[in-house]
Amino acid sequence: VAIDPGLNKAFVANSSSNNVYVLDGANTHRVVGVIPVQDTPQGLTVDPDHNLLYVTNTDAHSISIIQTRSQQIIATSPTQEFPVVVAINSKKNILYVVHRDQPAIFVVQIVAE
Repeated sequence: VAIDPGLNKAFVANSSSNNVYVLDGANTHRVVGVIPVQDTPQGLTVDPDHNLLYVTNTDAHSISIIQTRSQQIIATSPTQEFPVVVAINSKKNILYVVHRDQPAIFVVQIVAE
């Protein structure tokens, strides 16, 4: 689960359906959108400064980058095998990615527009 406080939305990965559910965080807490992504989404992090959501697609070995306002995928980036956890430092434009079965944290410099 990741929260975008500016949009008052919650994003929830559903790895069995390969979707990210968008929930209204302000009033109803109901699903207001469904974003299809690649295989087995697990880790989520929101970059509120750039209105982006990063989603690890574990079995696709990739990260989907989603524009949170439009709920559209703007890019998909390949990664090492089995990314599971992702976090962001939006002030430094750094993405931290942890992969299953790898005892390391991968640090990725991102370019945010």
